[in-house]
Amino acid sequence: MTIQRIITDVPAADVPFVLAMIAADGGRVLSQEPEGDGEFTITAEFPGPAGAAPAALAAGNAAAAAPAAAVPVAAAPGIEVRWMALARQELGQAEDTS
Repeated sequence: MTIQRIITDVPAADVPFVLAMIAADGGRVLSQEPEGDGEFTITAEFPGPAGAAPAALAAGNAAAAAPAAAVPVAAAPGIEVRWMALARQELGQAEDTS
């Protein structure tokens, strides 16, 4: 069983970082679509919970279950700050300015 996630409104400058985070979490990118305003929608698939056999393995399709290739990403200043802002948006939390 796999988990599919759709990440919307990703600025072009953040696309390589988001792709690297997907790969680091063991996921693979299914699509990367421009939104028309310079931002992107990224659809990714992640392995299911531990102990649950992915459908591809159960069907004997080892090629589909191969780990995603690592995406090289250059270090960017303040990447942790940008990543946490993205994570807070996904959780629906406002930025703490204190």
